[in-house]
Amino acid sequence: MRRALAPAGAALVATTGCGIQQTDVVGAGSAATVQVLPLAHDRTLLFFVDPAGEVRPVARSIEHPIEKVPIASGTGSGGQGGFVRRQIGIGTDKTLAMLMRGPLDNERAAGLRSLLAPRETVRFEITAQPDDGTAPTAERRPTLRVRTDMDVMRLEPAAVQQLVCTVAHAEDRTGRVRIVLRGRGRRTPPASCA
Repeated sequence: MRRALAPAGAALVATTGCGIQQTDVVGAGSAATVQVLPLAHDRTLLFFVDPAGEVRPVARSIEHPIEKVPIASGTGSGGQGGFVRRQIGIGTDKTLAMLMRGPLDNERAAGLRSLLAPRETVRFEITAQPDDGTAPTAERRPTLRVRTDMDVMRLEPAAVQQLVCTVAHAEDRTGRVRIVLRGRGRRTPPASCA
């Protein structure tokens, strides 16, 4: 009988002897929510350099242009056809123009800068093809070739990464494409935003 009481007594001491006293439930309000980025279809990513010299993404909200899309007769309101309004993306060319203008005042205040010289007009031409010359697929992403009027071999590595990452994310939401920059007769090796 003594042996049966010993374990029961030890369990009682273990649950009551820890020094934590019981309290009532304390209300703390609802859970905090924070919007980290605008939704992917409402933003574009630009890449700038932080004070430590690292290339960092900056989400910029974008205004979508609206286009009218014709719909066939026999559909739509009253079966007469007509037009539907839809939002379209802003395009890589406009994203690169934002990058070349540099960080906004609030981004500069946060310590971000660009290693690309601010310019109002820079020519960019983007072509895509897989490395083996065949059509791109989900498994075989293309290498994008970006031709510009800048001397790409004179750019600092972080400036090259600014361009590479901005183009990669403008062309593919995941940023998982390889980029080759070409300018003034020279080219960079294929690079990715990783």
